[in-house]
Amino acid sequence: MFCSFTRMSVLLLGLLAISAPAHAYYSVMDTGEVMSSGRYKLTPEIQFITQGGGANVGTNFDYGWNDDVGLRAQIGAGDTDFYLGGFLKYMPFPDIDNQPAIGFNAGLVYARDAGDNDYTVRVEPIVSKKFDVQFGAINPYASLPLGIQHRGADKYVNDHNNLTVQLAVGTQVDLKTLPNVGLMAEIGIDLNKTSNYVSFGGAWSFGAEDSKKSAQ
Repeated sequence: MFCSFTRMSVLLLGLLAISAPAHAYYSVMDTGEVMSSGRYKLTPEIQFITQGGGANVGTNFDYGWNDDVGLRAQIGAGDTDFYLGGFLKYMPFPDIDNQPAIGFNAGLVYARDAGDNDYTVRVEPIVSKKFDVQFGAINPYASLPLGIQHRGADKYVNDHNNLTVQLAVGTQVDLKTLPNVGLMAEIGIDLNKTSNYVSFGGAWSFGAEDSKKSAQ
């Protein structure tokens, strides 16, 4: 299954230059794992825009509310002047036995992009499955984020509101030699009014004594 995921990722990389750049601050950088109550996760990210150039640097901050629910805040800047978001994470189907984790993030993102104010109500359905390997674990995931975006500038008089659609595929790699730290990579494909990108980051969990809550 992991080999199939790898082949699919290579295929997606070949599609990254198809569409025109727009709204480069969207990304997912998350699995179906929910932090246990009292645990926190910091996920710094660098996002490279693959058409038109440019990059953003940002971070996500996650807090575990209970076994199924978490909260996420995000902030970043770069090619996009500034962006700030807040999300509720709900994963009603845990990663257990042969069942993948299934759920979603839902929230609001504000961005100052090209000197204009953008607001997006965004839903990120997520499917992921963790696999134990000799050096630790891998947790590939996929998402099809949907958003309703409002652009406030007068120059968008005929294009104030848009449906944004992406495909995001990535993985988190946990190493036995680095407890509570994961390495992440993600590919984003523009399907409508978004942008193609490649992101790299890390996930550092900390807080309560219990290790991060996997739905296994």
